[in-house]
Amino acid sequence: MAVPSSGTISLFGIAKELELDNYSSSIPVPTYSPIYNGPPFPLADMSTGGGGFDSINTDSSAKPDGSTPHAMSEFYSYDHDAAPAAVAYNVYLAEDWQDGDIGTGTRDDFSTTDFENSTLYSGGGNNVVVGTGTSLVEVTTRPSWTTSPTPGVSHPTVTSDQLRMSNSTNPHGMFIKTSDYDFGPATVTALPIANVPTTEAIAWRLRFQMSSPNNKDAIFDIRMGTSNYSPNPGISNTQYTIIIRDTSDPAPGGIRFLKRLTTTHTELATAPSTAYTVGTQRDFVVSWHRSGTGRSSVYTWRVGVGPTTSPTVTIIDSYNKLSVNDTSYVANYAWTIRCGKFMTTPATNRNHKYDTFSIARVDMIGGP
Repeated sequence: MAVPSSGTISLFGIAKELELDNYSSSIPVPTYSPIYNGPPFPLADMSTGGGGFDSINTDSSAKPDGSTPHAMSEFYSYDHDAAPAAVAYNVYLAEDWQDGDIGTGTRDDFSTTDFENSTLYSGGGNNVVVGTGTSLVEVTTRPSWTTSPTPGVSHPTVTSDQLRMSNSTNPHGMFIKTSDYDFGPATVTALPIANVPTTEAIAWRLRFQMSSPNNKDAIFDIRMGTSNYSPNPGISNTQYTIIIRDTSDPAPGGIRFLKRLTTTHTELATAPSTAYTVGTQRDFVVSWHRSGTGRSSVYTWRVGVGPTTSPTVTIIDSYNKLSVNDTSYVANYAWTIRCGKFMTTPATNRNHKYDTFSIARVDMIGGP
C-alpha cells in the first residue's frame, strides 16, 4: 500500500513503505525495530537510500528527488513496490529473441527486457506511423512462435540473442511461424494492406546473416491465408515467398520473390547475386505500397537490403533490390521463417541467423 497522496504522513509510515511495501502496516515500533531500521527515521536517509534503508524505487510515478532540502511531502503517493511502466512500440510485431524463449513458454515483455535497437522502431524521424484511437498499435511483448521441429535435438535455437536455423533431418526442414500480432482493434484478424494510404507503406524488416559457405536457401513467407499447405504446415496455401539464395546456387546472395497458390509457385521477380553478400549481416526490408485509387490502384512489393543502422524508409528508398506489381492477395495473417533440411554442419558456423524482426507502417513522404 502506497503512501497517501495528501494530508499528514509520518516518518514511521514512510519507513514501513520502504521496508515492508506497506505504509499502513499495523506493525508496532517494538516489533519493527529489531528487524528493520530505526527509530529514529532520518528523512535524508530514507530519501536517498542511505543508512541501510532500501533504495528509492524509480518505477514509482511519485518519488523523492533525493536532493536537499528533503521534504516529507516528496513521499506523497510513493509506491515502493510499483511495477515498471509498460514499454510499448508502435509496430504490429517486434521480435529480437532477447529472452531466448521460442515455442516453450511465456515471452518477456519489453518492460522486462527492452527491445534491441529500439530507436529504429520508434516514431518521429524513423517514420513509424503511430496512429490514434482505434488505429493505435502498441506492442508490449514479444510474440509466441510455433516451431518445427519442436525444441529438442536439431531444432530452431536462440544463441547470443539470435534465432539460428541449422541442419535438420525433419522432412520440412526447420521453420518458426507466428500470427501473434497487434493490428489495433481486437476485431481485426489480419493486416489489411489494401487499406494503407498511398503516402505510407507496410514494412517487414529482418536482420539476417547467412554463414559462408551455406548450402540451404533462407526463406521468409508472408502468409496471405489461414490454411496450411499439406503436408508442410510451415507453408500457407496462399502466400508471398522471399528466398535468399545459398552459396551452392549459381547466383549466391540473389533474391527470388514468388507467389504461391496451393501447389503452384510463380516467380514474380528476382535480384542478382549482388543483392546480398553471403556471410554479412544486413537488414532486409520487404515493403508493400499502393498507388492510385479504387480500381485504378496499383500494388507494389519491394525488397531492400541495407545497413543495420539505416532507418526503414532509407532502406526502402536507397537500397531497393527488386520491385514487382501484384494484386493477388491483400490481407496478411501470419509469417514463417524457414530453411530446407540437410544443411551442412557443424551448426555453430553453418546456419542462418536472425537478429531482429519487426512489422510497421511507415511514412514514405516525410523522409528519414
